[in-house]
Amino acid sequence: MIHPAATLPAAVLVRALNLTPLTAVRWVKAAGGDWDSYAAELLHSGDRGV
Repeated sequence: MIHPAATLPAAVLVRALNLTPLTAVRWVKAAGGDWDSYAAELLHSGDRGV
């Protein structure tokens, strides 16, 4: 669980592993993942994640 949490955004973990958003965010933070700017980067690049 640590590797996916360190390499994927919490939103992906929510869908892929059927976690609550809070649980996914906690796993990402515990694993040292940093996705705080993920949404901003998507908006800036024009990619809507679809």
